[in-house]
Amino acid sequence: PDRLWSRLEALGVGLSGFTRIPDERSSANGIAGLDPATIVMACRYDLSNGGIRIAGRLDLDYWAIWLHNETGFSYYAINARANGDRALEIRVMTEDQLTRFRADLPDDAETELLVASPTVRGFVTLRALVTEPSARANIERETARTECRPTG
Repeated sequence: PDRLWSRLEALGVGLSGFTRIPDERSSANGIAGLDPATIVMACRYDLSNGGIRIAGRLDLDYWAIWLHNETGFSYYAINARANGDRALEIRVMTEDQLTRFRADLPDDAETELLVASPTVRGFVTLRALVTEPSARANIERETARTECRPTG
């Protein structure tokens, strides 16, 4: 049932930081069916010891983030249009962790989107549209700066 989570682990996607997912045309281990006009990044998570934080300033024409449980079911998504001009700040926790976090909400968490994960393990995907070939290097830099890390 956690085949996708394990597949991402085999591709080198860790529990901290986004990793670029290659498509089948650029790597023997790549994922089939990825759009070559889209940069795809992933980050796995395990909430056993605390939540994760996804943060960055994606100043791009189009990006989207999906949160998935370990089997790949998508339970939350946000994109550039919905996020607006503000920095991206998402904190993902279990329902119990979220309840405790809200009881003693730190001042710096007031702007964060707080999301309860239905499972302890899962993964995040970040997709960014490459609108023209000359923009690819800039889009790769922007997505690489986006953080996905355990909060402890």
